Amino acid sequence: MNKILVVDDEPHTLRAIERIFMDKENVELDFADNGATALEKMQSFSPDAVLLDIAMPGMDGYEVCRRIKSDSSTAGIMVLLVSAKTSLEDRLKGYEVAADDYITKPYDPEELKAKVGILLRLFVVRHQQLLQEIYHLHENNNLQQNDIFHQEAGKQAFQLVFP
Repeated sequence: MNKILVVDDEPHTLRAIERIFMDKENVELDFADNGATALEKMQSFSPDAVLLDIAMPGMDGYEVCRRIKSDSSTAGIMVLLVSAKTSLEDRLKGYEVAADDYITKPYDPEELKAKVGILLRLFVVRHQQLLQEIYHLHENNNLQQNDIFHQEAGKQAFQLVFP
């Protein structure tokens, strides 16, 4: 199951995104209406991707993204900024805070689904690469428990791909 956290202070936007993804059987959505709530849900919901509005009261999406990407426990989560801010300067600022992609409102629902699909595939690839790096570290150190690790890494990779 792919888990997506949708963060926007506009209830109609949250409902619209819910409708876009309601036909996706392998997607579980959770919602937050502000940055602080989004950061709280990062630990309990453990999303694979975050769809993040920029213009929100209190903590804006840039700051939320910066915090997600600077925390080692959440840095690997894919972040798609979803904003009415259309200028090059705004998009570049999003990339500066380590957002993985940016889409402007209004967006085409099919483009949003395509971008999210790409980010979720990249999430799986990143985790598979991480598992491979861990495997090679153990292999290089000639750990006697290599067989046990291989079984666990395979289970973890399987769970990431087939949750």
